[in-house]
Amino acid sequence: MIDFLNYKKIVTDYLHNLVVEDFDLFFDFSTEIIFTENIISKKIIAVRNFSEIIEDNTELKKYLSIVISNINSQTISIDEMKKNVFST
Repeated sequence: MIDFLNYKKIVTDYLHNLVVEDFDLFFDFSTEIIFTENIISKKIIAVRNFSEIIEDNTELKKYLSIVISNINSQTISIDEMKKNVFST
């Protein structure tokens, strides 16, 4: 299992890369996402903490919500995120 700080960095970098690729926008996701432990599964999950800029962009907000949900459900694996992050 990857440690918390590395996981946080990979996820925020992954989200950043996706938004740059798909929306041509630049965001620092370190304040847009909160990481916490699920009390039942004990897994680290990402929780939306979107700024007003993202909240006001309906398409971006929906997109990020889906991606975050897929990360939390492990539909997108850590290995897939690493490939995206380290290939850029």
